[in-house]
Amino acid sequence: EVNCLLGEALLSVEEGEEAIESFQAALRLDSRSTRARHGLGRTLAAAGHTQEAIDALHQVLDLDPENAEVHYHLGLVYARQNRPADAMVCFRQSAAADDSYGPAHLALGLMLAESGESAAARVSLQKALQLDPQNDKARKRLALLDQQN
Repeated sequence: EVNCLLGEALLSVEEGEEAIESFQAALRLDSRSTRARHGLGRTLAAAGHTQEAIDALHQVLDLDPENAEVHYHLGLVYARQNRPADAMVCFRQSAAADDSYGPAHLALGLMLAESGESAAARVSLQKALQLDPQNDKARKRLALLDQQN
């Protein structure tokens, strides 16, 4: 628990290598800790260790397949790799796992809009805005979709 907290704190101040070490220490104490493995995956992704991040996040999903936040973070990694189809699958899985997880709806809506799927994008972006009425990204993208129609 302490190593996870330390890892999360280090990640928040962009101390990637130290955060990786803290999450790895937590995993040595409890190899099934989804919190530590998720933190490790996020930190590896932030540090540019993409394949290791993907592997770590998949390991979390093996233990907790309905974890919306992990599906979302895996989608972000795929999106950064320019793998939009894989990213959209992850964002859809995230939204399906927890319909109230706004970041998944936003990310999916933005990707759908970029791929030209305006109707589906509108649904996702409206859901993101419903969950967070202050979401400027969703509001702006919806306005842009409205201008295109």
